[in-house]
Amino acid sequence: MHYNPTGHASTRYIVDQNASPTAGSLALSIIQHAMLGSAVIEDTLIDAYCCQSFPGPNGDGISFLSRNRPLSAVFEMRAKWRDDRLVATGMVALVCAALGRLNDDQRLSTAGLQAYSRALSNINKSLQYPQLSKTDGVLAACKALAIHELQAGSGFNWERHVLGINRLMYLRGPSKDVDDFAHCMFLDTRYHGIIAALKRREYTFLSESEWKQVPFTRKQKDIRQELLDILVELPSLLAEFDRVKELKKVSCDITKRSQKFFDRCQALHLDASTWYGKFRGKIHPEVWSQIENGVLTSFSLEHFSTAHTLTHYWKLCLILYSTVKLALLNFPAKTCSIPGEELQSYDADPYAVRIASSTQYFFQPGSGTIGPPMFAAPMGWALQYFAYVYSTSTFEHQQLIEGFQSGKMGLFMAKFLRTYQASSDS
Repeated sequence: MHYNPTGHASTRYIVDQNASPTAGSLALSIIQHAMLGSAVIEDTLIDAYCCQSFPGPNGDGISFLSRNRPLSAVFEMRAKWRDDRLVATGMVALVCAALGRLNDDQRLSTAGLQAYSRALSNINKSLQYPQLSKTDGVLAACKALAIHELQAGSGFNWERHVLGINRLMYLRGPSKDVDDFAHCMFLDTRYHGIIAALKRREYTFLSESEWKQVPFTRKQKDIRQELLDILVELPSLLAEFDRVKELKKVSCDITKRSQKFFDRCQALHLDASTWYGKFRGKIHPEVWSQIENGVLTSFSLEHFSTAHTLTHYWKLCLILYSTVKLALLNFPAKTCSIPGEELQSYDADPYAVRIASSTQYFFQPGSGTIGPPMFAAPMGWALQYFAYVYSTSTFEHQQLIEGFQSGKMGLFMAKFLRTYQASSDS
């Protein structure tokens, strides 16, 4: 088994340690020590990355991560790296590259490339041994490299990593994802695996009942995970839509498959409606007014997880209802079992509008480097929707585009969505 999803060259980059100290002298010192594996320096790098990359008062991103652990695997990897050099190398690659981009520091960026090459080499060595290949450390190191590609704006490379991580997760089996660190890795992998499957419009093993149940044997599902239980059914639904649409002749087979397709859509609609009612009941009315029709910038970043979860509910509705409308146009007449009154509520437009109205919240400076990437999936689907439905640019479409003009992360996200959409499905 060989893990090289990105095609990065394995050539070792060399840092000139005799360079004259400038404004980046601290970075040079860090690199010189980090290359020697200094735990103190690596710890400093990782904490600097967390503080700069995640929301929090006075740059206290670590505190934010500790309160929002399901949002990102970074907090758990930060605690794990001291015990596993494979994780450490992956984390150094991630944090050096990220800090280099954020601070325009070429030395740190080069150090990130060095660590990336070493991490990839170490991962491939570990995969040669069955026992090592299924360890948490291998999974975490791959995850660190995937986050690096996401934040760097490389959609193609990010997808390759996600597919590789999904394969590793599948080979490990759901029983390996029950406790602590492994469970956190599973939550992160599940979320990104669903995103990749949606884009590829293909079935994912994550929709199987054992993958919905076994990893949660000792950890209760929160409202976010309950939403993902519904969202994970969408990729196979899109795949079925494509298959039925390809059947040219009206036959008994296509009629039955069309009827089953609409039945599945209705079941997902009912599940999503039930989830939404439960979610809405957990939020105070005054708070709800700030997020009901789009997340306002006045909504506290302390509740970022709530805003993020809601945008993925909107994404679910956008995909589901727009697909139903396309099916009504392409599938045999009178095969839709959804009542007419209910069908009137299958309107994707309001959900695309709400996603667009949330752009400024996720791209505001205080959201760090986590805000734009966590908004990328809803944003991408909304952009596709507006481009397909409206022949001319709308106000909401422009709201989304303005996010790309919000500093460095805006540029990275524009690059990410462009390369991700253009990536090969092979």
